[in-house]
Amino acid sequence: MSLVQIAEPYVNNWLRTRDSVGDMLHSFSLSGIMTDMSQALTGKRDPNYAKRAELFNRTRDTRTVDLSDEIYRRLILMKAMSNITDCSVPDINRMLRFMFGKNRRAYVLNNGGLRMSYIFEFALSSAELAIIQSSGALPSPPGVYVSVVLKETSNEA
Repeated sequence: MSLVQIAEPYVNNWLRTRDSVGDMLHSFSLSGIMTDMSQALTGKRDPNYAKRAELFNRTRDTRTVDLSDEIYRRLILMKAMSNITDCSVPDINRMLRFMFGKNRRAYVLNNGGLRMSYIFEFALSSAELAIIQSSGALPSPPGVYVSVVLKETSNEA
């Protein structure tokens, strides 16, 4: 039996896995992730709307943050990437560059001893802070303690 015949099932399995990941990411196409609800919902004017909104805001027990379409798209793609990452430092840093841009310093550090830190060296918007705190989009390896460090740097000379 030749080496090619021995390797063929393994290569085919790898190709199927690669294609299924590509198909999954393709299913998150940007055309299917539109979130602008004002384009989809219309209603009649209600003179009591302000009173109802005030009552709702006083009695709700959660605080939510509205995400723009662009941030929401990046969040969904980030969640998809976190599902297939190997949680290595280079992979997570690549994801952070995707989410927060190349011009802002966001990176992960391996602190050793099953500890890692996400470092953000810029002022975060309320939407970005909500993504970091509660979205679950930032991956962490199992059994590793993860901390988040917010460092706002001053560019004044």
